[in-house]
Amino acid sequence: MYNPIFEMVITADDSAEIRVWDLNTGAVIFCFSRAHVSAKGESVKVSAMTFDLTLRRLITGAHDGSAKIWNFSTGQCLGVLDGFGEGEISSMTSMTIKPYNYIVACGWNKKVTFWLDAHSHHARRGFSHGADTKGTYPTFLPSSHFNGHRDDILSMACHRETSLLVTGSFDGDIIIWKVESGTVRTRLILPGILSMQGDQKPIEQIMTIDCGVLAEAADTDLEASSLVLIATIGGDEFIRIWSSDS
Repeated sequence: MYNPIFEMVITADDSAEIRVWDLNTGAVIFCFSRAHVSAKGESVKVSAMTFDLTLRRLITGAHDGSAKIWNFSTGQCLGVLDGFGEGEISSMTSMTIKPYNYIVACGWNKKVTFWLDAHSHHARRGFSHGADTKGTYPTFLPSSHFNGHRDDILSMACHRETSLLVTGSFDGDIIIWKVESGTVRTRLILPGILSMQGDQKPIEQIMTIDCGVLAEAADTDLEASSLVLIATIGGDEFIRIWSSDS
């Protein structure tokens, strides 16, 4: 994962080791291990990562559903995101739903989980303290869970300028969410899904494509609308492009 502010690349592996690389030299700048540890003291695979909206903090999610906030230049844990539940965290992102910033995770529990970002105004209303194997850290509880998927969620994408949030699951279900209410806005239906084999349905990757301003509003009191496309990669090896207005 690339950080454009510091020109660094962050990697993580199955042994829960996180490495920070200098993109210009290819050298490892910093490394810290056992980022996620089970109750038995065993390292847990890091399965998802993202940055906060400032690009200054690293957020990691693990195979056991645990999630943490890091200072990635020192390896210091800044907080624990609790309450995701059991099952792997498959994807994470950060986004704004005005007036607050959020950290978002999804995965094998079939839910999309939101935490108020600790650096948002008044976000510490969701703040409590808890302990893990490394010591006592601030622990943040979820502000909400979105329900709508019937199978494991494998992928997620967010267009931050428009607060568009899209998730895809193992059964081929693609959901565009109403983030203000936590309800389903639209379901995108894979063409021919009824005739697909089980391994052809999973939505393995999602991304948003910003095409800029769609049209200038004729009335100056109206805002110009932005065209955002959604790209999905499925188990059937097809890349599909969707309109976010579907």
